[in-house]
This record gives sequence, C-alpha cells and structure tokens, in this order.
Amino acid sequence: MHTPCGHITHFWIAVSLSIRTFMSDKEWAVFMGTIEDEVTSKLKAVGREMKPSNQTPEINAIKKRLVAVRKKMRQPMTQEGEYDVLRAEEDDCRGDLAELAANADFGTWNLIHAGLKSLEGLLKARPKTDGKRAESDLEFALWKTLETRAGGKLDPKNSGQEQTNGNGLTSVGNCHKVFDALIGMYLQGHEIREWLDPQVVKWKALGKCLYDVGCFLKSQKKRSPQDCDQKLFMLWCTWEDAFPGKSFNKYHGLFCTI
Repeated sequence: MHTPCGHITHFWIAVSLSIRTFMSDKEWAVFMGTIEDEVTSKLKAVGREMKPSNQTPEINAIKKRLVAVRKKMRQPMTQEGEYDVLRAEEDDCRGDLAELAANADFGTWNLIHAGLKSLEGLLKARPKTDGKRAESDLEFALWKTLETRAGGKLDPKNSGQEQTNGNGLTSVGNCHKVFDALIGMYLQGHEIREWLDPQVVKWKALGKCLYDVGCFLKSQKKRSPQDCDQKLFMLWCTWEDAFPGKSFNKYHGLFCTI
C-alpha cells in the first residue's frame, strides 16, 4: 500500500488540490458555476425572438403543405408509385424550408436555439460532485506537463493519476520543469502568478526531498541509518512547509516501515 510511488502520487495530488482550491473562486470557476442558469435564460430569450420569424406567411404555407403530404403518406396507398410521388413532394417542401432558412432570420434563430439546447444538455449531464478531472487551465497544465516535460506517465487503468515506480520517481525528479511551466502561464504581477511564486518554491523543495528519499530507498548500496533519518526529517519538514496541517498518512506509513 505504502509504495514509493504512492508517496509520489500523494505529492502530485496534494499540489493539484491546492491549485483547485485557489482557483475555485476565480473568473472561470465562477463562470462555470453560473453558466447553466445563463444558458437557460438565453434559451427562453431566443425562443421569444424566433417565434415571430417562424410564423411568416411563406413559412406557414410550406409547413401546411408538409403536414398535408405527411398525412397522406400515413394513409393506405391505392395506386402504384403514389408513395414515391408523395416522398418527392415532401423533399420539395423540405428543400423550400432549407432555402428560406439560408436566407431568412428564422434559420439563424433555429441554429442558435439548437446549439443552446445541446449545450444545456451537456451542462445538465455534468457530475454534481467534484471528480478527479481538472477544473481549471492551471490544474490541467499540471497533469499534462507531468507527462510532457517531467517524463512521467499516468496510468489510465487506475485513477488516471497514478504512475509506476520508475515513472513516478522520474516525474518528481523533474518536478521543477512542471512548476516552471505553470509559472510561465502568467505574467509578472498577475494575481495567480503572485500566488504561484511562493508556492512553487515550497513544492520544488518538497519534490527534491521526495526524490532524494526515493533514490536512497531504491539504492542497492549499504547506506547510513543517520543519512536515512536526516532525509526523512527533511521530507517531513518540507511537507509541513508546503502543506501545513495536511494529512501525512502515506509518508507516515513509509516512516513506520523503515
């Protein structure tokens, strides 16, 4: 349970949760929290606007023809080829409607309404509770650069946030590349950059200590118990500095095992 990679996964998840907590009241998160209500109200407004454009004399005439043709198609046929004639007439009606839609306001309003309806369906299908998917561009960049810049490889078969021992150790050894990429997303003076700068210093220090402990434990050479104690103590100190008061259970298991 308490494998070296489990500690590394714990590290990356802790960083991810810190980012998620900080970004929860930022513009994008607030927008995503209110977008469903905005889409619903926009649908009602578009519905009111499209109603007059869908009731012009030309459109009503075509719709009446289409209804009459479809009514005949549902009735029993008495002559050969009658269905084909009605089908062709139906296609003509649909073609006339398509031509009007391309050149009249009702076509534009219908497209907008259909798009909003699809978006409303997607928004309603969203999970109601927090999941493991990234909820901001910064959190997404963290997990993406972990693979593209740090040499890690997330395992999609499990939670999508776990790695093998080798890949996990490589990713934490190159964690500075991930954090440099996150800082590079924002200019100096930006609110998020001002928050990131001191956090990244702590995360880098913790990542370095975690990498040192991982290499120490994987080494096949005889090592000093005093060196082990010192590395574990530094790991505990940097964890408390980076995530004060946050659960240390994964590392507690490691300490007990050693």
